[in-house]
Amino acid sequence: MVLPPALGNFQSDRVAEAPLLPAQLQSVAAVPGQELTYTCVPPGSGLRLGVDRDEDGFYDRDEIDAGSDPADASSTP
Repeated sequence: MVLPPALGNFQSDRVAEAPLLPAQLQSVAAVPGQELTYTCVPPGSGLRLGVDRDEDGFYDRDEIDAGSDPADASSTP
């Protein structure tokens, strides 16, 4: 089980990528071609849906990288 990032940090949809502080995320977005769109949930509501939208225990981008469907719990890497 992967624990959610500390309050105020931003979690990637790849399990191996460490959560980023707001300033770190903004510095990434300052690079041309790496624009940023925030997707957030209300504080205390848990992980954002895009991290593991089908709740199968595999993060969405990890599933896409492995060729499985992040919207289908029966499709896993």
